[in-house]
Amino acid sequence: MLLGWLIAIPVPFILLYAPSWNWVLLANMLLGISQGLTWSITVVIKIDLVGEKNRGFAMGLNEFAGYFSIGLMAYFTSFLANKYGVVPYPFYLGIVIALFGFMLSLLFIKDTAGFVKKESEGSSFHKSDSIFRDTTFRDKSLSSITQAGMINNLNDGMIWGLLPVLLISAGHDVGFLAAIYPTVWGISQLFTGKFSDHFSKKKILFGECLFRDCP
Repeated sequence: MLLGWLIAIPVPFILLYAPSWNWVLLANMLLGISQGLTWSITVVIKIDLVGEKNRGFAMGLNEFAGYFSIGLMAYFTSFLANKYGVVPYPFYLGIVIALFGFMLSLLFIKDTAGFVKKESEGSSFHKSDSIFRDTTFRDKSLSSITQAGMINNLNDGMIWGLLPVLLISAGHDVGFLAAIYPTVWGISQLFTGKFSDHFSKKKILFGECLFRDCP
């Protein structure tokens, strides 16, 4: 997690002073790596803390915090950009967030390895020798979940990539409308996360056979 926040710190500076689009692409690559480390590890930490019975709730809580914050920041940064210009004030906010995240992780967050060890003592789960191979190719269930997750993220990328272009061309306030999508998504995670602790996750995912017995 600390490594993820360290990688995020230079991103606002790169975007602020980027001399070409290649630097913007580099900043996006660093941001993707940072999110993969910070966001994903945050999910794992929450799951470690709540135990087996509340993993869906932990995931929902994490998604709520993340996407709701994205919605707020999308609106707030657009407000700053409209009032003071695209540079530099919205980027100052990114610098503060990256530094705050790093310091919060360094000073207050504890490692959850002890919780994992305690839970694994009575578990019959066999550790995988190749997580990437199992989740991508060998295990059919894990492979299908991975593919579903990829399609879901492709959908997010398409929405966030095309929606601002469409809104600008129609003369709308990009910040407010673009913030609605992650905000609604985030709030809904509080309910769907806990919902998955009590009902079949596969049935919820496909939206069928939810309240009746079917394969």
